[in-house]
Amino acid sequence: MDPFERETRRIRLAYEEYTRDLTYAGKWSLDNPGNRAIVEERESLLRQMLSEHGFWPLTPFRILDVGCGTGTTLARMAE
Repeated sequence: MDPFERETRRIRLAYEEYTRDLTYAGKWSLDNPGNRAIVEERESLLRQMLSEHGFWPLTPFRILDVGCGTGTTLARMAE
């Protein structure tokens, strides 16, 4: 198995473990005030950066979301 395949497998197994182990769900839940604050700060800074470079609002653009987790951030920004 080449290094790329090995790393891909390692990442896939890690995410499968996150799915199986319910303790991870609570760690990343937006019900957690700390997580919610992190998400809100990240989204605010992202909007600010996009605005500074003429990419806000997102509506006139086609966006490819690759390797960004579940796509939740982009979906929230699109709202």
